[in-house]
Amino acid sequence: MRMKLKRKIMMILLSCVFMIGLLPITGSAEANVWTAYAADDFAGGSGTQDEPYQIATAAQLALIAKNVADGTADYYGKYFKLVDNIDLSGHYWSPIGVYSYTPSGTESKIFEGFIDGNNKVISGLVVDERTSKNSAGFFGNIQNYRGSGAGAKNLSIVGAKIYAAEDGLESVQAGILA
Repeated sequence: MRMKLKRKIMMILLSCVFMIGLLPITGSAEANVWTAYAADDFAGGSGTQDEPYQIATAAQLALIAKNVADGTADYYGKYFKLVDNIDLSGHYWSPIGVYSYTPSGTESKIFEGFIDGNNKVISGLVVDERTSKNSAGFFGNIQNYRGSGAGAKNLSIVGAKIYAAEDGLESVQAGILA
């Protein structure tokens, strides 16, 4: 009898833990985005095509988004390579690059680098740009603007959730990749 009670309690606890894991991410938008947890540097590399910056963690990937969003880098002609699968669950993703087109004006911060996904997987991507009204996706604004060869290859994104709103915008751009 005692063993059955322990099993029943254990099953209830496991069910609760599982249900909590299904809840959406909540909290302050600024405190709960990956850019707030960005790494200080990449795992290695110099950013050239032969020696791309190495990305091994979500925090290192967030460093790209943070630097483009705050205007400290557009990564023109720079190369990146994922060296491990990246799990982005736990925080909202701030797209790499910013684009917003409203009646009051346009905000544009372009990512001009190149990311080789190296056949790795990015999972747990959750983007919510309904409040900020920016383009929503892994990339928010990626362009081969100055002939830099900007782009991405061999990149898989699974289990993504993308939220965007069009109210008050001249146009809205949203997608899993860009």
